[in-house]
Amino acid sequence: MMKKILIIGGDKGYYWFKLLKRYGFDCIEPVNPKDMINSIISQNITMVLIDNSSLKLKVEDICKEIRVVSSVFLVVISNNTNDSLVSILKNGADICLKEPIYEEELLARINSLFRTLPKVKSEVYTFNHLQLEKSKHELTYNKKLIPLSQIEIKIIELLINNPNKVLTPSSLIKSIWTHNPISQQTLRSYIRNIRDKIRETGFPIDKHLETIWGVGYIWKQDG
Repeated sequence: MMKKILIIGGDKGYYWFKLLKRYGFDCIEPVNPKDMINSIISQNITMVLIDNSSLKLKVEDICKEIRVVSSVFLVVISNNTNDSLVSILKNGADICLKEPIYEEELLARINSLFRTLPKVKSEVYTFNHLQLEKSKHELTYNKKLIPLSQIEIKIIELLINNPNKVLTPSSLIKSIWTHNPISQQTLRSYIRNIRDKIRETGFPIDKHLETIWGVGYIWKQDG
């Protein structure tokens, strides 16, 4: 699977562009937010790297706009102390990194996300008009794209692949974050985001994605 990165940002965006190209990544030259949607769609982008150091728009708004049309990986680099990490993640980012950031950490984070990409395998899960297309890493309801981040897609995919089985927080974390494990509190935040976004479509998510307190999470499916 081709891994193509689009960078959104001003002068700092070109710094990241040159860095990633030097390490062998397939990158698109930095674009302005107004051109990003066209680039994401036309260039078959896998990941978007957003550096907000010279952007006038709120990074949360940029993430939300991207999530309306795509489930690409979203990596945000922020130097604004007023940015809320939780808010940025809730609005669609997979990772939010605060300046200053070491090049080695950024490269490791990018590679860690790419390792979660599915092996070339086309599968479609359909349940009550909810459809998960695994090869595209996209979830839709009544054919409308649900703006989940790639990490959120990975979580819901693991749950759907194990219907009527309780998955513990530690098993979910180990399956997705093999090198940089997150806390259970952060996982709860991801689960909450998943519920909120799917609930907005009208799908009865609370009936199917349940929390078994003190144990874990379960995808309930009849039949």
